[in-house]
Amino acid sequence: RRRTQMNLERTRAATEALTGKQPTDKLIWSGLHHKDLSTSETRQFLWMTMHDAYKIESWCAKCNVTESMKHIFFECEEPGQRQVWKLTEKLWARKESKLPNPSFANLLATSLVQLLGRNGAKLTGDTR
Repeated sequence: RRRTQMNLERTRAATEALTGKQPTDKLIWSGLHHKDLSTSETRQFLWMTMHDAYKIESWCAKCNVTESMKHIFFECEEPGQRQVWKLTEKLWARKESKLPNPSFANLLATSLVQLLGRNGAKLTGDTR
């Protein structure tokens, strides 16, 4: 599917920007099933998002643009969207690692990025 291929390309670019390595399709797909993703719901969400398989309206009534998961999470002007990211940043501030730039591509690359602490050590807990 064309949209799935576009999301694979986004994931590949985000992973390369964050890690310096470009993953194969096989690595991306296996990453979506990785045991370190906190729940099966998380794995299912990422798989459905990668395939652009969620049934959503074709038009955002608030913003008057085409609706998509990218729009819902990162572009929509509804107040709830901004609040979620503010809470995420507040929660993340309690972690040792730095929050990667919130973007749709980085969301898709979640399972492929290993976060590092200030001393360069892998942070398995933060990565989950």
